[in-house]
Amino acid sequence: MSAEVERPTVVPAASNRLVAGLEECETDDRAPYVLNKSELRLLAIAGIGFFLDAYDLFIINQVALMLQFRYYGGQHLPSGLEGFIKAGANIGSVIGQFLFGYLADAFGRKAVYGKELMTIIFATIMCIAVPAYLGSEGVLIWVGVFRIILGIGVGGDYPMSASITGDRASLRKRGTMLIYVFANQGWGSFVGSLMTMTVLACFKKAIDTNGQVYKVDAVWRIVVGLSLIPAFGTLYQRLTLPESTRFSKTRNAEADEAQVDVEEKELDIKKEEPATASNSSASGVPAQSEVELKKKAHIHEFLSYLSEWRHAKLLIGTALSWFLVDIAFYGINLNTSVVLQQIGFDGAGNNAWHKMFRIATGNLIITALGFVPGYYVTVLTVEWLGRKFIQIQGFIMSSVFLAILAAKFHTLSTPAFIVCFALMQFFFNFGANATTYMYPAELFPTRYRAFAHGISAASGKAGAILASLAFNALSKKIGTPAVMWIFVGCNLFGAFVTFVCLPEVKGRDPDAIELEERRVARENARLYGAADFHCFVRRLVIHVVSSVECFESVLNENIDAHILSGCKIGVERNTSPKRSTKSDLKSTPSRTSKSNKKRKAAPLAAIFQPKRSSPSPPPVQREPGLDDTPTPKRAKTSKDRLADVAPLAERMRPKTLDDLVGQEHLVGKGSLLRGLMESGSTGSMIFWGPPGSGKTTLARLLASHTSAAFTELSATSSGASEVRSVFESAKSQLKLTGRRTILFVDEIQRFNKAQQDLFLPYVENGWIELVGATTENPSFKLNGALLSRCRVFVLEKLTDEQIETILLQALCRLEPPAPSSTKPPSSPPPPPSSRSGSPLLSQPVQPSSQYPQVTSRILASIASLAAGDARTALSLLELVISAPASIVEEKLLESLKRSVSSRYDRSGEDRYDMISALHKSLRGSDGSAAMYWLARMLTAGEDPLYIARRLIVVASEDVGLADNSALPLAIATYTACQTIGMPECRINLAHCVAFLAEAPKSTRSYEAYNKAEEAAKEDSAVSVPMVIRNAPTKLMKDLGYGDGYAYNPAYAHPVHNEYLPLERQGQVFLRKEDDKSEKAWDERLLMRWEMRANGGRDWEGRVQIEGDRIGMSIDKVAEDCKVGR
Repeated sequence: MSAEVERPTVVPAASNRLVAGLEECETDDRAPYVLNKSELRLLAIAGIGFFLDAYDLFIINQVALMLQFRYYGGQHLPSGLEGFIKAGANIGSVIGQFLFGYLADAFGRKAVYGKELMTIIFATIMCIAVPAYLGSEGVLIWVGVFRIILGIGVGGDYPMSASITGDRASLRKRGTMLIYVFANQGWGSFVGSLMTMTVLACFKKAIDTNGQVYKVDAVWRIVVGLSLIPAFGTLYQRLTLPESTRFSKTRNAEADEAQVDVEEKELDIKKEEPATASNSSASGVPAQSEVELKKKAHIHEFLSYLSEWRHAKLLIGTALSWFLVDIAFYGINLNTSVVLQQIGFDGAGNNAWHKMFRIATGNLIITALGFVPGYYVTVLTVEWLGRKFIQIQGFIMSSVFLAILAAKFHTLSTPAFIVCFALMQFFFNFGANATTYMYPAELFPTRYRAFAHGISAASGKAGAILASLAFNALSKKIGTPAVMWIFVGCNLFGAFVTFVCLPEVKGRDPDAIELEERRVARENARLYGAADFHCFVRRLVIHVVSSVECFESVLNENIDAHILSGCKIGVERNTSPKRSTKSDLKSTPSRTSKSNKKRKAAPLAAIFQPKRSSPSPPPVQREPGLDDTPTPKRAKTSKDRLADVAPLAERMRPKTLDDLVGQEHLVGKGSLLRGLMESGSTGSMIFWGPPGSGKTTLARLLASHTSAAFTELSATSSGASEVRSVFESAKSQLKLTGRRTILFVDEIQRFNKAQQDLFLPYVENGWIELVGATTENPSFKLNGALLSRCRVFVLEKLTDEQIETILLQALCRLEPPAPSSTKPPSSPPPPPSSRSGSPLLSQPVQPSSQYPQVTSRILASIASLAAGDARTALSLLELVISAPASIVEEKLLESLKRSVSSRYDRSGEDRYDMISALHKSLRGSDGSAAMYWLARMLTAGEDPLYIARRLIVVASEDVGLADNSALPLAIATYTACQTIGMPECRINLAHCVAFLAEAPKSTRSYEAYNKAEEAAKEDSAVSVPMVIRNAPTKLMKDLGYGDGYAYNPAYAHPVHNEYLPLERQGQVFLRKEDDKSEKAWDERLLMRWEMRANGGRDWEGRVQIEGDRIGMSIDKVAEDCKVGR
């Protein structure tokens, strides 16, 4: 009876409607690049978007330069913020390409088109509306944030414009139309540079002639804002553009095919259960739900489409080739400063207007030479040569000229460099930069075109981001020519990918191809019994849908609807009562051989076979009374192995407070910090101390004395996202369990102010206990708000004796235990003494001859070289221990000295402490001390010009009027240091230091200016007296300017004019040389100076007078004290 029911062959009614008609191609005999009226309108609507894309993307280089002059005086922007504003649009583009690509396929072109342009308009308005009161960093952050939003709109235009154009263009002109649209990118870059030059020309008088550099703020806002004109002009056209016929027919075809599936399923039901035909109405409900689910299953259909290698290979080819070409293309064009420097348009010099104008001119030249010509040669030849040929030859030819530039980068003449660079740009645009945009729009069917194009474009932008971020870093490290060789390799690999993965798409109709593939699949299903697949195998491809495991068997075309329904509908019921695990891993047998199917199922079995837990063996029962055999040594775990390879400093870290050496003022008996730690209530704190003084150790000991969770971060490798994650985790743990979290942040001063602000609410509310460690002064490096919420504990530098104690402890702990068979010593060896009184390890053992190379002299040398850093000392000890025992002590000492680097930090406290010590030594006329600190700084690698500049200050501030030859000598010393440099200039510096130390001192001019400055701040509105006003004209003289002024050189005797304002008349700012009325007198300090100057003996001739003033006898003491002071 079932044999009489035949399965009809149903072909979708829409199949013929999606194939491009031959009549259109036969009647249109014009050249492909000749456009009709409707094509021109489409080009205007879609092309303006790409014009704006390039305008907004490439204008940022020139805007960044203007921001330099507006907020940083022409200096470079902070590297992090500069990268943020330059890469922001590309980062946003990746998001926009994915997002709008998916939305265009899922909801239709008409529903989405225009929204990306609205995003661009909004972001542009917000960029140019940035408030100036935000300050330099605030402005850059504002611009960077809204450039990310702008990038979302720019990125969305890639798949939208490509799909809109590809849907409406005929096969004969599709490639030409796409490249016409993409060519507007060249015009956008060209017009961007042209507008910059035009607006700068309008502001030339203000910026260049009048020096009003701040007006560059108006220039960049105008340049960016000009892009709103074409944007608003195109917005209405985009929003009212109707849905394309091709896309509408694709949607109808999907609905038709879904209905065909329903009809075929109903026929199958009738075939299998003819007696229950009355239930067909009931079965129609789930069937109809399948239709609705399949119409909404776009993302799953797309993944299903890619599950076939022939389709996935195409997407890999388009995405990878676009990624590779953008690495080279954007690596060059987003870092044009190198090229502009080579062709002489780098804007060298300090004149703001000329620098900006020359860079804009250079960008215009680069665009005109390569961008525009390359695009339009592609327009003329794309339908003749084909896409694949153009892309491969573009990759190869741009590689050739890149290789020439890389090989001859420093030797090419300017004309030759310009020619090679222009040809390289030409072949980028008459090549892969153009065709990578065309390929996804022509290769994939309409239903997946926008999403596939968005994925490919996002891959390209990922390459652009990689290139923009890596170019400068790599150029500094390996040189620009080496980076260009990397670009050559990317291009050649791109040619290989194109050759292997991508077909020629000239005249290709992807919709017709897809329909044929679907027809063949349906025919195979009809003829061969609808070979089914298990749902869980299918989930390997579309695992993002659900995490519920399903082992039901469903038809191939019903899998998506089955998954969307929660694995409830579309199930093919088997009549066998039991299903084995092995059978679940194989498809239903069809005409293929069973042996082949068994081999294919084996890999899947290894993946999906459920794990079976084997029963554990019963415990071994020991009989009582039997002696246990010695337990063998426990094998090392992975944690033990990691601990074994840790540095000695980490392995020797103290585990208890009593093990800690040094910092007695913090953790000694009865100290505040020790009491807090032992009580378990510590609060937030900052440990400030030199490297290797025990900050990290104290933090870990602190955590061991409490029940709180301990999290450790380093500001050198952690960012804001990691800190926020720790904060939220700590807050959640506190809510759920009541357990606090101690967060230890090493090098906390490395966090910037914004990152430090993240800590405030969590520290203030007690959600975390912050323990920060810093080697810098927290008063300068930490926010005042955060610092006020933390206790600051200062750790002292370890002494040499304490370092030696730490080294002896380490040797004791490294000593291997004595074997059990060895006879124990008659008396325990004495513990190593601690000259500092610091507690040692429990029951220390005197090191034996296990390390004969570690002598007392070696230990003393290590302690001295470590300079108070226990970590350095233990590292040196580890070096000594690893040295062969036969090495001579002198050689070992010499090696140790060479292995220690200078502790001097030119950006830290040491630099400012030492320059202060030098300055104060010179002020106090202590030549020996001054020479010592000079030598300390020079041997540590300090810049001699920095010291010479400070000597110029000393010459005027401290020597001043007492010896007017000091300042010329200091300036001559600075010139000498500039001329001859180190090491010879150390002699000039020593000469100047010795002179300034022995010179008499006078601070009269320095003090006079300070007093005058204080008065000037109070008198900002006080007028100049009429008698000393300038009177160059008759009117001013009539008004009384200069009336009564006595010209001093005209008189043979002194004359007096009133030079100070009325409010300040009689006030003395510059005191006389012999005026000591404002000087302090400290008998105690004077006696101490006398004792030191007299070799420790009382100074003879001293007469002490009772009263308000202390006088001195008329002897040599008075003159000496005067000089000494």
